[in-house]
Amino acid sequence: MAFSDVPAGTPFHREITWITDVGIATGWGDGTFRPVQPVNRDAMAAFLYRLAEPVGYQPPAESPFTDITPQTQFYKEMAWLAEKGISTGWDDGTYRPWEPVNRDAMAAFMYRLAGEPPYEPPTRSPFVDITPETSYYKEMAWLASTGISTGWNDGTYRPTEPVNRDAMAAFIYRLAAFWPPRRESGSGNWARLLPRLGVRYWVATIKHSTSSTATFQAWTIDSGQKDIGPIVGKSGSYEGTVGMTSSGPGGRSVRGLRFAASGSWTVSLRGVEAMPQLPASGSHNGSGDQVVRVDNARGRAVTLAHSSGGTFIVMVMDVAGTWLALPVEVSGTHSSSYTIPNNAYAVEVVADGAWSITR
Repeated sequence: MAFSDVPAGTPFHREITWITDVGIATGWGDGTFRPVQPVNRDAMAAFLYRLAEPVGYQPPAESPFTDITPQTQFYKEMAWLAEKGISTGWDDGTYRPWEPVNRDAMAAFMYRLAGEPPYEPPTRSPFVDITPETSYYKEMAWLASTGISTGWNDGTYRPTEPVNRDAMAAFIYRLAAFWPPRRESGSGNWARLLPRLGVRYWVATIKHSTSSTATFQAWTIDSGQKDIGPIVGKSGSYEGTVGMTSSGPGGRSVRGLRFAASGSWTVSLRGVEAMPQLPASGSHNGSGDQVVRVDNARGRAVTLAHSSGGTFIVMVMDVAGTWLALPVEVSGTHSSSYTIPNNAYAVEVVADGAWSITR
């Protein structure tokens, strides 16, 4: 969507275009986006709700906050934030929906929305205007460690300033790159819509366990949960990884996945298009699980390093979602050199601590 006040070359033009294209944010009736206008707390709730796209959520009849009711605009979205512990509101029981959301509170919302991934904040602050004693220091430092926030050119974060709509677009766009896998488990038949992250490619890792010889089948589905095309058809037990593009046969938009199963199953779904890319030189630093594009490093050596205890696994896949190699599977600190295969597209890192990939 094009906005009259966001011409090409505007800061965060790509991010603003993305969040509107996928329906997370909309502009105003006059065709503007108003990029430097602060984001209010009710609107931020709507943006995060649309990013997560929870399925089947019904808001409570009784409001979790004293200053909003079921008739308040974005009530469902604010109630969902409260139910998930993403927002606790203020000590007086209010949510204050029409107040601007500050950059420190935004960091806390995003860290909680991402599932509060394991993270040990540094003793030396990544920003000159916050310290380890600052409220939400851990959450702000996590944003810096993931690249979701780079701060200002003068080295500050400015935690008590409101978040403008253009910066909000950038934060949400980058958060999508670090979205954790969507894991489900169950038995029998199942269908689920994928979260709306604006990605064009998904990887599904599926395991089906049964003593029956009946066929296990999986299909991609559209927004109405109608079948688009088969991706798995195997008798009995099955374990494998399949890729799904967002555009199915006949140009139909793939919005989810459906199983016909006789036994128990688990599935892990990950979007691998909206993700960070290894820089042409230097390091990409991360913490916890993440997918990183490495197609610009094909045939080149990189250093894979893990700086803390716990699991460190690196898996390499091609653009079709096929796993090519498992160069690292260790526990504890690690550093090794690895040459990226010529047909590699991305690496998936599973880690309990901080890690880096360096060209």
